[in-house]
Amino acid sequence: MTDLSLKRLVLYKSGIGYFVREGNLDGDTLSLTFNQDDVNDVLKSLSVFDYAGGQVVGINYDTPIDPTIRMAENIFRLSDDESLKSLLGDLRGREVQATIGEKSETISGQVIGIDVDHETTRVVLLLENGQMRVFLLSDLVELQILDEQSQADLLEFLANNKSESDRRTIDVQLSWGKHELSVSYVAPSPNWRVSYRVIAESDEGKNTGNAVLLGWGLFDNHIEDLEDVHVTLVAGSPISFQYDLYSSNIPEQERVKDQVESIQGPIEYQGATRPQAYDASPDSLEQIELSKKHSFPDRLSGLMPKKQEEALSTGERYGYPQRRVAGMDIASSVASTTEGKHSAETFQYIVTQPVTVKRGVSALVPIINRENIPYKREVLYNYMKNQNHPVVALRMKNSTGFILERGPVTVVEDGDYKGEAVVPFTREDGELYLPYAVERGIAVHRQLKSSFEEAGRYIKDIELISESYRYYTYTYTLENKTNREQTVRIEHDRITAIRNESFELFDTPEPEEDSATFWRWSVTVAPNHREEFVVVEREFLQSKKIIAGGCNPFRHIIARILPIIRPDLRRRHPTR
Repeated sequence: MTDLSLKRLVLYKSGIGYFVREGNLDGDTLSLTFNQDDVNDVLKSLSVFDYAGGQVVGINYDTPIDPTIRMAENIFRLSDDESLKSLLGDLRGREVQATIGEKSETISGQVIGIDVDHETTRVVLLLENGQMRVFLLSDLVELQILDEQSQADLLEFLANNKSESDRRTIDVQLSWGKHELSVSYVAPSPNWRVSYRVIAESDEGKNTGNAVLLGWGLFDNHIEDLEDVHVTLVAGSPISFQYDLYSSNIPEQERVKDQVESIQGPIEYQGATRPQAYDASPDSLEQIELSKKHSFPDRLSGLMPKKQEEALSTGERYGYPQRRVAGMDIASSVASTTEGKHSAETFQYIVTQPVTVKRGVSALVPIINRENIPYKREVLYNYMKNQNHPVVALRMKNSTGFILERGPVTVVEDGDYKGEAVVPFTREDGELYLPYAVERGIAVHRQLKSSFEEAGRYIKDIELISESYRYYTYTYTLENKTNREQTVRIEHDRITAIRNESFELFDTPEPEEDSATFWRWSVTVAPNHREEFVVVEREFLQSKKIIAGGCNPFRHIIARILPIIRPDLRRRHPTR
């Protein structure tokens, strides 16, 4: 891609890559080549620093123009399959020099055209003496275009076809001399993934033990051959978007016609209190001269005089800062472990061991290695996730010191493969629950019944208020078909409670664990035995009805007399 090698690669889960290149350059032009689809992101993020004190003068790139517009005045329309025949046809009337035959005879003249007869193609030239010369196209050994404009058109045609490829070049113009460069930019990149392994060793005869948690970051290298590159994998979602800086856009102007009006008589204005004169003060004139002095350097067109080059290399003429950019030392010491770095928005897995990966190859790099994590094996049932059986899960605390990104995990316990799970996004010191297998030795059935109970009615102002409860009774029937005692943790989703704050638990044991989304209880079931566990939720309901019309002048009197006639309407609902 360039003389500068890739030194640092930062990959984000959102599919964005931050690239840092470093190296030395002797000259005044740094050429960077990118995929066409990446140019917009590069143009909005490209930064170039010269640690040797040189200056960045400007950045050039080919303007993308519609090929039909670019080639409108070009004489060449070469075909893809018969380019030589098409070239000679486009050169009609132009001066050429042709070398033909085994004896390499050289003739010069104007191209009249080409004749095709069955499978034979002949070229016709008009010589300087007025004679016409005909020869077989197959005898043509060499062709030279003598017309300068035709040469320029052919070069433009070839350059235009080259620019239609999927690659684009950006040229960074520098002051002349030696440079120590650091170039950084953002470009789309395949999002990195993470894969985990849990190697567990249980305590003898118990559902507890200690585990090793390993994490591997996976990324795809579609850039170039990477050698000793420092890779950082970032968990987070920085805002990134496409902004079209590359395409050329000429807005269409509104067409305004000149208006001719006849003047019927003199038009007079009152004189201003103080006429506004043009500001020609010394300060403004000095600014004009200063802007002329600091106009954009003509080095970009390749016409800069030597003295200007020398002045530019010192940075004095154009006022560039002559200092090393602080905080740009990208190199870091090599370590054998991955470092974690927090920021307000992201978490970085810094792979301190440099990575070497060939282009077109994917790589796994170790990012987490934590030993002696205490765990507990549990049997967990959630009707919404598996209706008929509970699952076996490992429960542990994330004591790795890293944020765990979402990814698959393979569980091995006591040397045996147990199953697989998905690690959810887990903060440091957060709880990790890994359900890795279905416990078919326990069958669970859940039954739901609803009932209604009126709590009371009473009159308030001119309204008759009715209050009641709707009860939802969930009966969990657990059948243990194994020969050992099993403890099942029932996880009951708080869907109704989330949707409506009027829901609450009623006549149910206090949950052992709860969160914003579930309650949990433990139920122990003897071998080859059956147990029931009941969860009751109740919903408080209230309805109001106006007992006298709003326009009735006696509505307040009726509201006071009615409870005397109907004593039951004085009953109040008990405090909830």
